[in-house]
Amino acid sequence: MHMLHKTQGIVLSHIKYRETSVIASIFTEALGLQGYIIHGVRTPKPKYGIALFQPLTLLDMVVYHKKQGGIQRVAEVKCNRPNSNILGDIKKAAMAVFLAELLVKVLHEEERNERLFNFLWQAVVTLDEQPTHYELFYLSFMLQLCHYLGFGISTARDIYAQLQRSGQHWEVTQAAMEALNTLLKGRLHGYVTMDRSMRRNVTEAVIKFYQLNIDSLDILKSLKVLQEIS
Repeated sequence: MHMLHKTQGIVLSHIKYRETSVIASIFTEALGLQGYIIHGVRTPKPKYGIALFQPLTLLDMVVYHKKQGGIQRVAEVKCNRPNSNILGDIKKAAMAVFLAELLVKVLHEEERNERLFNFLWQAVVTLDEQPTHYELFYLSFMLQLCHYLGFGISTARDIYAQLQRSGQHWEVTQAAMEALNTLLKGRLHGYVTMDRSMRRNVTEAVIKFYQLNIDSLDILKSLKVLQEIS
């Protein structure tokens, strides 16, 4: 039996399906992570434009839900608020693609998780609205997200110790440790300075830390683009 649900959703990704449709991976407030088939998106006059299913688009949805799982269907979908600044800023756009790819690989919850949903929704709004000093937003995001995924840490030393225990040496400066500690204490809009070399060093360590805790996390293809333009 198909139940109708009204929910908000955050688009993570989409893939083409047959000639005119897409299947979108969407993290919803009411139902957790779900896959939805959207018919007729890739036609000359679609009911829903493909722009609705770009990474981190915030949606209002009415959906059909069958409890046995699988691909679900939508009754209605519309944009809740446009991510105008993310779409109009190449650095923010690259960051959104990176964060969406990360979320696709670390989220597996097919059930309601209101705390996690609210964190993700507010993070997208913050990234879109933050006018300056957002270069390290993705690092702040990752350091906060791990608390919702069950392996949160409080200091940079915790990351260092886990990497050491797993046999991975992290060549890190005191300045990088201090910057990371500041990020860990701050909010998503905190301000920390790192040069490109330090940023790459810290990012690689945080990704390795994630990989230690999430077996399914492999290479993040969008990282290279993010590093090249930031």
